[in-house]
Amino acid sequence: MPRQRLGLTHSWATTLGQKLMIVPAVALIYGGGVILALGAGLAPRDLDSVTGYQTVYDRLGALDPANWSQGVTIGVAIAGLLGFLVLVRLGWAQRLIPHVTRAALVLREEDDGTTTVSPRAVERAAEIAARHEGVKAVKATLGEGDLQLAVHARRAELIPEVLQHARSGAVEALEQAGLTDIDDVRVAVTRFTPASKKELLA
Repeated sequence: MPRQRLGLTHSWATTLGQKLMIVPAVALIYGGGVILALGAGLAPRDLDSVTGYQTVYDRLGALDPANWSQGVTIGVAIAGLLGFLVLVRLGWAQRLIPHVTRAALVLREEDDGTTTVSPRAVERAAEIAARHEGVKAVKATLGEGDLQLAVHARRAELIPEVLQHARSGAVEALEQAGLTDIDDVRVAVTRFTPASKKELLA
């Protein structure tokens, strides 16, 4: 079984979520440092002159929702809901996604060296071979001993011809590359473009 590796999705949400982690980290360091200093016997007045923790504590303690107006309460509730949704989105972007580590395929082994080809090169060759006038887009995925082609057909009536051409083209590309171990080539039409109104009226 091939080894797997874990990776994060790469997007603006991933980067922003990582940057925002600095805020709770600094807050934990600040609060933990104050507690440790007080526990070590440092005078509260001296510590407050350096950190201002008493001022922060008084400000937070003065926040009494009972004294808020209805407009302020609604605004805080909406802001809290929006903040929650944003944090959920940023947290979801930090999830780890397993990726199968794919090794190069060995074509020939000789005394003076080994000839290999990357999996993506095989997929690209199959995609090019599957091109047809009825194909709008094609995506190849190489597995363990099998090759899958996801085809976007231009029109529904061309699907049978597209399927046959895509499979025969992919098989021929594999044979030319010397990949005889891949004997299972599957083609699926995942999408097709419906005929336009002009074509239906013609």
